[in-house]
Amino acid sequence: MKIDKKEAIKQVLDDYADCLSSKLYLEKKDQRKKWKDLYNSKRPNTSFPFEDCSNIDLGVVQIHTDSLKSRLKLAIIGSHPIFQMLPDTELVQSKEDAMSWLLASNLIGSTGETGVEAIIDDITYNTCVYGTCIVKDRWEVKEKIYRTMVEKNILGVSQEENNTFSDTKSEEEERVRLSVVSLEDFLIPSDALNIQEANYCIHRLYLTEIELKARKKYYQNIDKVTDWFEKAKKATNDKDTDTYSRKRFEIIEWYGMFEVDGKIQECIFTVAKEPGILLRASLLIDVYWDNQRPFTQFILEKTENFYGKGIPEKLEVNAEALNDIYNISMNMAYYQMMGCGFIDENAQLSEKYEISPGVFNRINGKPSDSIMFIPYPAQAQLGQSFVGLLNNYIERKTALSAPMQGVELPTKRTLGEIQMMRGEGEIRLQDTISSFRRSFAYLLKSIYRLYQQNVPEKLLMSIAGLTRQQFSSNISGDEDFIILGTLTTGNQLAEREENMTLYNLLSQNPLLQLDTELSIDLLVDILRTFDKKGLIEKLEVLKDKIQQQQQEQQILQEQQLMQQPQQEQQMLPQEQLLQEQAMQPV
Repeated sequence: MKIDKKEAIKQVLDDYADCLSSKLYLEKKDQRKKWKDLYNSKRPNTSFPFEDCSNIDLGVVQIHTDSLKSRLKLAIIGSHPIFQMLPDTELVQSKEDAMSWLLASNLIGSTGETGVEAIIDDITYNTCVYGTCIVKDRWEVKEKIYRTMVEKNILGVSQEENNTFSDTKSEEEERVRLSVVSLEDFLIPSDALNIQEANYCIHRLYLTEIELKARKKYYQNIDKVTDWFEKAKKATNDKDTDTYSRKRFEIIEWYGMFEVDGKIQECIFTVAKEPGILLRASLLIDVYWDNQRPFTQFILEKTENFYGKGIPEKLEVNAEALNDIYNISMNMAYYQMMGCGFIDENAQLSEKYEISPGVFNRINGKPSDSIMFIPYPAQAQLGQSFVGLLNNYIERKTALSAPMQGVELPTKRTLGEIQMMRGEGEIRLQDTISSFRRSFAYLLKSIYRLYQQNVPEKLLMSIAGLTRQQFSSNISGDEDFIILGTLTTGNQLAEREENMTLYNLLSQNPLLQLDTELSIDLLVDILRTFDKKGLIEKLEVLKDKIQQQQQEQQILQEQQLMQQPQQEQQMLPQEQLLQEQAMQPV
């Protein structure tokens, strides 16, 4: 590809500077720290209205955030996501099985754990706390070095002796890596609403020298970057040299439209910021065959800009009011329990007196003249009622008041219980769950496309009896994904129970027992509710065979009926002769 490299570097650095200085980026950067403190129940210390007063954070933000986070995980059955691929073809069942296997065993998260569950927890946490979560998917090729025990046949050494030795081996691991991108390191124009339609987007990376050299398969000019830093260290004083020795390289990964070979095309430019060196210049379609930027955006609640609104932002004012009212009511309770007021300076000595049941302390003069208590109204009870009112309002605001919504259903539930649970659901919460499922379905399709593009040999070996051609055919096509969660599961359970009840009633009918085709149709309906597509196909084949046999038998019977009158005419004289012989006397 032919590009103006200087112009490309200038474009990347200018866009990067514009995003860093934008008002929206700076505001969100400051707000995210406050939202994290709200989630962690960090409350500034205060001495109002007296020293050591009540200053408790009730943890309302954390409770509601964790509750919604758990419900979003359960909405897609976190550890084993339930999904359906469309359109529904003959091979879709094998594709779904292959995709489920890949998600469980050949996917790695940002923490290094294997399996899709490792990344779902991070996605739901960031979505609920910050309102926005950005997930990047990429194909990772990493060398794995390990030691193992091997047996060697050494000349001159008997087999009875121990010939087992440790040996160092290395192999390449290839798989999809998903990582949650920090919102501080993901930059996008202020007027953008989504990633794919934005003019550009930037992912900022901080890599050590070892991490940078490990990407030599993808990056060029790495030596120029390291040489530049070596010269920078020598040109500075000792203190700055120590800083440079521990410094991580700031790498800018830019995705956007740029002129290539006289045409405007989607490109990826990777630039080392400080030296201004271009490490990679590629067409997006050469790296990602679907020509889509490798980012998935999860939004909790949409706003007028790119960033969503999380639970801490929604409950910030309400949580502060709830905590203040609760602490005020507690402090008023201290006043009511212990009492306070004024005392004559000559009424008693300066030493402290014990206040406890059955204890009397000496004072000079009449108590009514020397001591005056300040009466306080019942503020504690009033505060407690306000706490309950605010808590109810917060539940309505977050749409988390339905106790059973998002809870994974066990295997045995009656139809009435399921319908009752479905009726208790909040519509707003279902909208949030539906939005989350759509984003997760888009992420699954991105993973699916990466496996279509890359088929490692080790992956084929781990799937017994599957050739490259068979594996490629299993994950070929442009299917879309639909996430099925607990609500769909509840509907399926209700439908299954209805069908099973109907089948038990009809199967006892003698008319149904005589009709094989009708029995097969009922079984197919039952199996459809259990998503047993393989068994359905076998039953349909069996039904076709039975119909064919019935047609053959019907044709055979018709032929026999047509031949029967002729046989009667031919056999009639012989039968009369036999009858006459039988009637003759012996």
